[in-house]
Amino acid sequence: MYHQLTSDDYIQQAAERLSSAVQFPTISYDDMRNHTPHSAFALPNKGKDDDDDLDRRRYAPFARFHEWIIKTYPRVHSSLKREVINSYALVYTWDAAEGAPASTDDGKKPLLLMAHMDVVPVAGYPDHVEGWTYPPFSGRIASGRVWGRGSADTKNSLTAILDAVEALLEAEFKPHRPIVIAFGFDEEISGLSGAGHVMPVLAERYGENGFGMVVDEGMGFDPTLSEEARSKGIEMALVAVAEKGYVDLEITLQTPGGHSSLPPDHTGIGLAALFIAEAEKDAPQSFRPVLERDANPFHASLSCVAAWDPGAPAELRDAVANDDTDALTRFVARDTLYQYMIRTSQAIDVISGGAKVNALPERTTFRVNHRVGMHQSTGAVLTRWAQLGTAFANQWQLEFRLLDEHEALPSLKDDGAHRRGLLTVRPLPGRLEPSPTSPAHTDAKYYQMLAGTIRHVFARHPHANVTAPAADEPHVGSLVLVAPTLMPANTDTRFTWSLTPNIFRFSGVRPDASANVHTVDEYMDIRNHAEVIRFYYELIRNWSALK
Repeated sequence: MYHQLTSDDYIQQAAERLSSAVQFPTISYDDMRNHTPHSAFALPNKGKDDDDDLDRRRYAPFARFHEWIIKTYPRVHSSLKREVINSYALVYTWDAAEGAPASTDDGKKPLLLMAHMDVVPVAGYPDHVEGWTYPPFSGRIASGRVWGRGSADTKNSLTAILDAVEALLEAEFKPHRPIVIAFGFDEEISGLSGAGHVMPVLAERYGENGFGMVVDEGMGFDPTLSEEARSKGIEMALVAVAEKGYVDLEITLQTPGGHSSLPPDHTGIGLAALFIAEAEKDAPQSFRPVLERDANPFHASLSCVAAWDPGAPAELRDAVANDDTDALTRFVARDTLYQYMIRTSQAIDVISGGAKVNALPERTTFRVNHRVGMHQSTGAVLTRWAQLGTAFANQWQLEFRLLDEHEALPSLKDDGAHRRGLLTVRPLPGRLEPSPTSPAHTDAKYYQMLAGTIRHVFARHPHANVTAPAADEPHVGSLVLVAPTLMPANTDTRFTWSLTPNIFRFSGVRPDASANVHTVDEYMDIRNHAEVIRFYYELIRNWSALK
């Protein structure tokens, strides 16, 4: 059956299933965070002015997507136990076969495979979408790719898992060890209603440390290897064994209103702009790069590059060879992409203010996203904003308050002519510390099994009818390295820390096979997608055989 998964016909069929999945606009909006959804399966169609109608319309695509999964993967639906948790999260359980060889207690622990159904919004959707080559929810197949929102984050992983299980069931495969599959529906807004509800159920069912291993979305192949390495057939798959912390902040500046014909030197929007500029100016100082060998697994992937990439920069090779952490930190800090593997990021992503062009703005709000470095904490981030806010408030005669995430926004009070407004900083729900690091040493059997599966599936061979090497790269794929690393973003694995110490984040995406996640023209290469199906197929087989 495995070889059937490499055929052109199968690859096209898998692409069509991914295309169909993309066509469901399962969007998570920020105001749905930590929200208890109405069931769109049962909610009546109320009037357009009813508050419930917006809820129903937003969740209706999730309900239709459930129905599509049932129809598209009939063996999965009929053979695995299916549960719906908190209206839209899905859990499938594939029990070990009856009569399977006796196993140790450790061997009875399930494998947990994860992905999420939801996607980030598309600017202007549905009425005024601009800039997309193909409509964002068309799932167009063109140029060997599936195009559209979610094609690479993570309906590719979701359909690949289901495709793999469907194929195994067709081959009458019966696992010797149990497998659980969990699909959240709000990962893009911190997962509190999806995986945040699923994992307590699984913890109650299987107990603390009740799972053998977790595999969720994550890293792919290192795009920074040199051309010299690629010409020698060297590729490096990166498995994230930890992920950075996370905190979103909502910063609000309330100022007195009035007619715009009599403005102050700086309106509320102007003051907010000054504060944003101050925060961005301060960020390099407050969030300095730090790379600690034992605290940050990114060090291991750098060491792997230095050892195996013949075209690696001499500065990198020398720093690793001399165990010079300071030199290695300076090297990484200059890279516009990888600097955030060793420092806390700050991104001011959303801003709003003002109600009318001839009225002074009374409230200006902006939101900031931080991915917290392995050497820092969310508390340190809040302390920095408190210090920054206090200094700014004193400079501009404002009142400053650091609020609790559940504390209501206070109203502006008249504190006298010397007070110009109220500045508040409040963390939003979903705050997360940097994760524990999963074992990835030579004796870590779960990591080594995962790494072996990756090496087997993703090795490219000229005789294989899949992802054949280009004519000018006859040796591509002769050596697939696997290295542990850090995940700079965050996943639903945040809710699995008590389930197992073996949490791995890997998506299997090759350089240039996927692009534009969270932005215009997101796409997924169909042959790479088929490789990921085979990865899950072999992972389940290897899991079943693991001693």
